[in-house]
Amino acid sequence: MRGLCRIAVICLLVALTPWSRLDASADLRSAPHALAQRFQALEDALNNRAQPLQKVRVLHDQISPSAIFQVSVDNPTLSPAQNATRFELDKAGYINSFLLGGRHVADYHASIQVVSIDPDVRSGQMISTILLEESGAVMDARYRGQRGRDFISHTVCRSVHGRNLQILSSSCDTAVSYNNPV
Repeated sequence: MRGLCRIAVICLLVALTPWSRLDASADLRSAPHALAQRFQALEDALNNRAQPLQKVRVLHDQISPSAIFQVSVDNPTLSPAQNATRFELDKAGYINSFLLGGRHVADYHASIQVVSIDPDVRSGQMISTILLEESGAVMDARYRGQRGRDFISHTVCRSVHGRNLQILSSSCDTAVSYNNPV
């Protein structure tokens, strides 16, 4: 059960992380392109199993220390009470959940599609909406190391990014489905 929640958090992290810093004095017209590049760099880091610490660096760089993540998960293996819950994570909780969840997934693959990036000229912030698709197989906790159920998850995240393009806040909704039983 914990592994499935961690997978959902992984989906959310992928969706919420920009890559390089943008100077506060930079022109907002170039910021959408820079933010899109960050999402591509995040996708690359998530799919790079050979360098797991790259994910840690990317996530720390892309998330503000005071960021708050509002998360909801629709997962058929969770009870109705768990599915109805929206929870909140800070930066450390979000990153830790993402990193721990990866231990419970085989053949992981992530794809990030940028739906929109809108600058707010008055505040100097950016609002992004992305679709994160993740797939793999949940490892079966009953049989250590054996492949469990294949899954696919779709996460839509709407995030507010500061002038340096770090995530300040995010609201993410994840739907998980399974291809076959254990």
